[in-house]
Formats: sequence, C-alpha cells, structure tokens
Amino acid sequence: MREHAKLLLSVVLVGCSSGVEEAIQLEPQLNLIAFSPMHSAFDGVHDYAVTPSVPSAAPSSKDPDPVLAASINWEIDGAFVTREEFPELPAAIKLTTKQAGTTKVRVTAKTLSGLSIRSEAQLTISRATVSEWEAGESRYNNGDQSLGMRPPSMCGLDMSITVPGDSACGNCHNSLSIAIEPTPTQTSGYSDEQLIKIFTEAVKPAGGVFNSPFLRAAPMPECSYKEFHTWAMSDEEKKGIVWKLRSIPPRAQDQAL
Repeated sequence: MREHAKLLLSVVLVGCSSGVEEAIQLEPQLNLIAFSPMHSAFDGVHDYAVTPSVPSAAPSSKDPDPVLAASINWEIDGAFVTREEFPELPAAIKLTTKQAGTTKVRVTAKTLSGLSIRSEAQLTISRATVSEWEAGESRYNNGDQSLGMRPPSMCGLDMSITVPGDSACGNCHNSLSIAIEPTPTQTSGYSDEQLIKIFTEAVKPAGGVFNSPFLRAAPMPECSYKEFHTWAMSDEEKKGIVWKLRSIPPRAQDQAL
C-alpha cells in the first residue's frame, strides 16, 4: 500500500479456541488522503472548496492492497465545512468552507484483504478578505494579455517566446490552454506561502511535479519553469491570487500541479 501519514490499521484477530481478541496497530508512513494536509480559505462571500480523495481506491491505483471504494466513510466537522459528492474524481468528496480555522477530515475504510484502516488530514482554512480577492481576481485575469518575443533561447533550447512579468495568469491557466487550470483539486495540498513562492519565484516544494504538456516535453522543466513563472505583483495581489486560486470551482484534471 502507498505510504499513508497518520494512518492507523486495526486488525482484530479472534482466537478460534479461546475467543480472545487481540488488536494489532500498524503505522505506515505515507498518506491515505490526498491531500494531507489541505488548505483553503473563507471570506463570507465567495465559495471555497477542497476535494479530498483516497487515491488507493481509484480504479487506476497500483496499490497491492487497495482500498475498497464502497467501504469508505468520511467524517467531517459541520461547523467548518459542508459536504457534497464529487463524482468527477474516484473516492472523493467536495467540502465547501463555512468559517476560517483548522479542522480535521477523517476517513475509515477497508482494504481488499479485509484490513480496517483509518486516517485523517488537517484542513487549514485561512481568513481571506473580499478586497484581497478582488485584487487577485484582477491580477489573475487583467495583466498583460500579449506574448512577448525575446531573441535569446530559453535554457539553451531553440525557443524565443517568453511572456512579460505582469502577464495575466489566465493567459495560460484556463480549461483550453497548454497549462493545467489551478483549481483546488490541484492546489489544495499547497499552503498559502507555498503557492506564493510558486507563482512569484517558480519554486515548488519537494515532490512537486510539472503536469503541463509543455513542461513534460521540455528537457529541463525546472529551468524552463523559472524562465516564465516568476510574476511581478504587489503584496495584496499575492494574497489575492491565493484566494482566487482557492475559489476556482474544483475540476478533475491531473491531481497536482
């Protein structure tokens, strides 16, 4: 089974002759819930949602002892989130925030071999403001709408297309372009600070992947990413971009940016 953080496996062995039950606890190291931890926001006006899922239960899972999707039971705190189904992603739900704060999202299930499992993920809901969100919305959609041309090659590649530092994020990040749309289904595993580093410094946390078709084809994706993903913006716009990203309606694409 894939590594699962804070995962508890409870196996009850019943003695055939004595009838005595013995509980064995196993503590694997990897996450059961994607993502763990999770991050969202709340401002009282816009909708912010996350879509926790159990990748081990997906039909595409290569887990040798996968989770049975029908056995999954989610536990949430209704004071912080409301729950809906999210059929776009296997073994997932959609949680829309109701207030800022920190809460837990818990899951219990069984694996194909009959093991009972339990795991939890912390959900941090940041306090956003409407004015910050509006600044982020404007920066996301109303930056420079053009592509610039620069003679030098990019990272030694025979390419001369680049973009200005104040380009609109929506130029590339939309449902029809070459880049993945950064909805919470892709970004809720990143903290607010990590997201800001991603779009201002092109720095991804350890384990971050490049899922855009363009970067997958690039011989040096990290170098290419830095060439065009270091955006200029004010402090208010930085916060606002985070809230904008957290408020995009979740959509199943590649699981992480």
